[in-house]
Amino acid sequence: MPHFTVYNTRTGEIRCTGTQATIEWCHAQAGPGESVYLGAAQPGSYIRNGAPEPLPERPSEHHVFDWSLHAWRDPRTPDERRAQLKANLADQRWSAETGGLTLPNGLRVRTGREDRAAFAQMLADMEAGALDSVDFKAADSFVTLTREEARAISLAIADHVRACFSAERAANVFIDGLDAADIPASCNLADFMGEQPANNPSLT
Repeated sequence: MPHFTVYNTRTGEIRCTGTQATIEWCHAQAGPGESVYLGAAQPGSYIRNGAPEPLPERPSEHHVFDWSLHAWRDPRTPDERRAQLKANLADQRWSAETGGLTLPNGLRVRTGREDRAAFAQMLADMEAGALDSVDFKAADSFVTLTREEARAISLAIADHVRACFSAERAANVFIDGLDAADIPASCNLADFMGEQPANNPSLT
């Protein structure tokens, strides 16, 4: 049995596909403003110049297809798009902030907020008790840390956390400075690591 695809004659949007016993019955499936392509069209396609053509890649989950232009369009306002980008960046910052840190010597330490609080308490106990070393459970194994090593790790973790928040802030400043037409579909926090936002106030 022949395959058929019914589509909107003006936009190419596919209405339905299927099979019928004869070609005549295939053509009979079209209603007003519709035509029939004799063949099966794959999902995610439309009919253009009498043949199936794949839709352009969807830029994001928020985009809807504009059949009059045959292009994806983001229906959100510029402020809504900026807010979504910032929310996504906050999620990325949280993942980076709490996802762990590999030190130059290869030791990997956890950086979740509870892990950081526990490490700070351990270091405070070392300082208070004048302990020269302590056993510490890193992400992959136990190690023995001297007080100097523990201090260095604490500083490295603090630098890591600050870098994550600074990157998120720099990305937010960048997004706020964009014209509506230049707002991207996505933003990667890693692109802003190491950057400082403009007009960064000094803290006292």
